[in-house]
Amino acid sequence: MTEAYITGQNGYVFWGDIQAANFSQSVGRRFLSPEELERWRSYIQELDVSLAAEGIELYVAVTPAKWGVYPEELPAWADDITGSGPLDQLMAAGSDLPLIDLRQPLREEATENAVYSRVNSHWTDYGAYVGWNAITDCIVANQPEMAALQPIPSTGVLLASDQNEFANYGVVNPVPDWTVPDFSGLLRPVTLTKAGEPSVLEDGSTRTGLESLPARTTTEGAQSDQSVLMIRDSFGSSLSVYVQQAFQETNQVRHNFDGDPSQQPDVMTLANAYRPDLVILQIAQRHLNFPPAS
Repeated sequence: MTEAYITGQNGYVFWGDIQAANFSQSVGRRFLSPEELERWRSYIQELDVSLAAEGIELYVAVTPAKWGVYPEELPAWADDITGSGPLDQLMAAGSDLPLIDLRQPLREEATENAVYSRVNSHWTDYGAYVGWNAITDCIVANQPEMAALQPIPSTGVLLASDQNEFANYGVVNPVPDWTVPDFSGLLRPVTLTKAGEPSVLEDGSTRTGLESLPARTTTEGAQSDQSVLMIRDSFGSSLSVYVQQAFQETNQVRHNFDGDPSQQPDVMTLANAYRPDLVILQIAQRHLNFPPAS
């Protein structure tokens, strides 16, 4: 796919292959070779074992691509060629790995409220809220001592201004659909510290964007008095709002699987420096296109 974007059904727009072989992944044309699959499996397994030796739990949350939640909105001509892709391969090969597949809870919620926008490849703030609640369900099920992690009470779903990734191509959203949860002022302020900069007090609804990483946050009165090391990408921006309400301290670092391998963080070095209570590795589904260096 040489096109920058592909128009689907009902106004949905998807990146073409200029973004991590995105469309080829969506229809099962880009899949992992046995060697690539083993690189992912080995990377996660070795990290899990190493962290466990330090008494630290690992959770790998693969945040779905829009087409992973709304496959029915792909163009009609793709129906006959759509197949499984890298995430399906990894889930099948990694039954012993701490993987969290968020597609089903998001698909279920999508029948009631938008969790992705037609004109953005990322989940909405509400989609991230649904995703985070599913992640905490897994954490609490695995670690009952983390029962303080609970969904932030929301009084409803609101619409915010469009975040149109495709505006430069002349794409217009036919239906406002950037959803946000209504917390009615329940979010606690967050102290954000970026590398080399003074700390600032932010409203609890403020995202920690990719451009702010690496970053440390502290939240007085968070759900738990524990800390998390979060290795993440741009999907973690919306997610950061809820993570920062859940943990007294977060340290957030970009994973860089989609960039220069020399810039990928040494998770164990970071874990030994920060001594978090758990590590969350958040990976966008499309970034499975970039297996870690062997």
